[in-house]
Amino acid sequence: MRIVSIVFSLLLAITPAIVSAQEQPNDNLVENGVFLPELLRSNPKVSIFYNALVATHLKDTLEQYIDPNYPEIEYEWTVQALRDHYSGVHAYSSAYETDYIAYPERREFKYTFFVVTDSVLSSYGIRNLDDLRDYAKSVYPEGAGLEDVDRASSLNKLLSYHILPFWLPYDQFNTSQTRIIKNRKYLDEFDVEDFFETLLPHSVMRISTPYEVSEKPLGIFINRKGTIKTGLEAEGILISKDYNSCINGGYYYIEKPLLYDSQTRNNILNTRMRIMACTLSPDFINSGARGRLNGDPANGGNQYLNRMVYSFRPGFCKNIEWNDGPINFFVRYRDASFGTYYGDELSIIGPFDIIFRLPAVPSDGLYEIRIWNNSMAWSSWNPRGTVLFYTRNEDGDFVPCGTPVDCHLSLEDPLIGGVRDDNYGYDVSESQKQDSIYANDKLLHKRGYLKAPDSYGTSSPLRDDMGCYRKIISEQYMKSDKDYYLRLRQVGMDEAVFAFNFIEIVPYSVYSGENGPEDKH
Repeated sequence: MRIVSIVFSLLLAITPAIVSAQEQPNDNLVENGVFLPELLRSNPKVSIFYNALVATHLKDTLEQYIDPNYPEIEYEWTVQALRDHYSGVHAYSSAYETDYIAYPERREFKYTFFVVTDSVLSSYGIRNLDDLRDYAKSVYPEGAGLEDVDRASSLNKLLSYHILPFWLPYDQFNTSQTRIIKNRKYLDEFDVEDFFETLLPHSVMRISTPYEVSEKPLGIFINRKGTIKTGLEAEGILISKDYNSCINGGYYYIEKPLLYDSQTRNNILNTRMRIMACTLSPDFINSGARGRLNGDPANGGNQYLNRMVYSFRPGFCKNIEWNDGPINFFVRYRDASFGTYYGDELSIIGPFDIIFRLPAVPSDGLYEIRIWNNSMAWSSWNPRGTVLFYTRNEDGDFVPCGTPVDCHLSLEDPLIGGVRDDNYGYDVSESQKQDSIYANDKLLHKRGYLKAPDSYGTSSPLRDDMGCYRKIISEQYMKSDKDYYLRLRQVGMDEAVFAFNFIEIVPYSVYSGENGPEDKH
């Protein structure tokens, strides 16, 4: 496969501007020219949180909107060119699909703020800014002696953990499109969830949508652990469905303050963090690249808008570094028929050498870093190549994680040794079959592989597809106050594709089985 630029002589239908399928009008929606702090200031119900924004100078951060240094995008690379039936739009072929390339026409900074009202704060004995400051010192005593404007001060930490560096309308916190959710398995045992970094340095927030029955969510919660069926270890904090938004973000009400304390870090977040590749940069979210659905009615049936992929300029995509030159990665749309978790991915096309900054770990300890692979071993349309993975050490040097990985291999290849769960015959008992499955899982793990999750699949679970699996990149001791990076470098074939769907960061307590075998979800 190669990237090609296709000049279309066809006239493209003029369609309305793309609007995310999940972002529906809300009675409280405020579309005006004010920034988020001003929106907050106008609401007397949240005066304490607003005063804290001013005291910490986080107000200045939340007044950012447009990056003035962002380069002008040539017309042929814009979404508008697709709408305007321009003959020189660009495309590339991948497997059986042809995708159409656009760059964001500007770089926007946006924010999601979880706000606690004055009346709720009063139930904690907090009636003014001084009370909130004292409360923050009790949660983050290490910052008690610092000025509010210091990013390490108690008040600054408390407030920062309530802010995400991107704007998420309610239905975009987690995957929610019906055509995707219908492919979810075990909804009552494993919540739909995402892990996001917050404005508090080296912090992570777990946002979950639990389902009691298929397609009927119970709400969206912050830092929830467990399910009603399996048992709740932490109920989480409910996000109100109502929100107020402006040109650079918006805010939601929550029922209690959010704390990044030892209980959150060492218990609630002591879990397998499955981080979707399309959430690794705030720019993926703020640009609208993440979460679009192929066949969204808002696209008006236009195939070019349905299959539009976003690319980004080097230096204008936070958390990601790559060499300038040929375009080599794209944020794709979701498709209910894709053999990837939740049907979306980053397509990274060789030759490539690309670096991702990983979300922080919640506590010091030993972790496995795993990455998704869909080998498509049966296909000659979309060849997977050989990738050498690196992590960065304390000295800032990138160290190879073993030998290059042949991403074209099926899990059933003798070099890996995977066996399908249903390949143990019908003349054995169920307990014998489960013992054999468990033994093969242990063998795979020892060799650096895991089968795909069983919690998603277009017909049968992805776990049944021997072309889909997780590759263990490294096992390493990680610290909660450090930055970690993953480097992917294509070696060998120049025209291979790596379909980057998700990464997992897994604590020792989970993958070692000290609390029981890791679930298959």
